Amino acid sequence: VMGSANDYGAIVDTVARGVRMELDYHNEAANAEEFATRHAFLPFVSSPGIVPELMGPRGHSRILAMNWYPSRAPRDVPVEERRAMVEKAVEACIVQLLVTGYVHADPH
Repeated sequence: VMGSANDYGAIVDTVARGVRMELDYHNEAANAEEFATRHAFLPFVSSPGIVPELMGPRGHSRILAMNWYPSRAPRDVPVEERRAMVEKAVEACIVQLLVTGYVHADPH
């Protein structure tokens, strides 16, 4: 917007840097490993292991290869178990924000 006090160029540069970091799959793999290490004290939090031999060379990787975690569709989980899962998810989020300071925000 013309005459705005905002520095839109700086905003675009910041977003572009973030997108580049998100597309650096070796960086994402390191983040997943760091997350698993910092949250290992929570028995219900885990992170799938990385499969580096499928990822390609650093700077040229086009995929983030991780181990498969078997799961169930939410509709197949009994209501009481879903409630327990929600409580654990909330606790994990609070721990990320207030205890470890290491936040994983990808919704997968």
